[in-house]
Amino acid sequence: MPPKTRSSTLIERDPLKALTGRVKGSGKHNTRSVSKRKQIVSNVVREVVRETNEGMSPEELEALQKKAIKKAIKDMEKRDRQAKPPKKCGARKIANKDRMDFEPAFRKRFWRKHANSPCAKCGDPIAEDERSIDHVTPWADVRIGLETATVCKDDVHWEVVFVDTMLTAYQDKRNLVPMHKRCNSSKGGTQGNDTITPIKVGVCFGNCSLEKAT
Repeated sequence: MPPKTRSSTLIERDPLKALTGRVKGSGKHNTRSVSKRKQIVSNVVREVVRETNEGMSPEELEALQKKAIKKAIKDMEKRDRQAKPPKKCGARKIANKDRMDFEPAFRKRFWRKHANSPCAKCGDPIAEDERSIDHVTPWADVRIGLETATVCKDDVHWEVVFVDTMLTAYQDKRNLVPMHKRCNSSKGGTQGNDTITPIKVGVCFGNCSLEKAT
């Protein structure tokens, strides 16, 4: 058996680290599926083991490949489980279960314009203590179409929505109407669908060009 090279030793000790620079397109979040990511890891580990252990018998090579693939996938799954969602990317805050509300300054501007506007639901005048702002297209539907970004944190890729993007959409005047609090409450709507959380989309193999999050 030939002596172990630095690369072959690394494959046995830390297969994921050994994959750095080996996965084409790893800078893109095109590996959402866990099974797809496992297949990618398996294929690349198998190739690296073969390249760094020339001279091995087919049986020995296959045994080493199986061992390295098993460890690489186990490490990938462990990294997935331990990964914590990103909170910021540069100066921009990332949305993570933030409950939306209108900014005080925005409320003042809105009611200055709609001080004498009737309720969009019942058509009656709105007293100051009964004021509520309603989305014509429900926020639960609006948030689905929000612009997302993909960032990298601790070797894991995440699809995120920035808080400023979310707030701009939430306070879109074209989608807002004045309404009584009671009328707004009576509309019902889907509860618990007004928050947004980062979505894990893949493991980073070390050569991505995505923005780094913290």
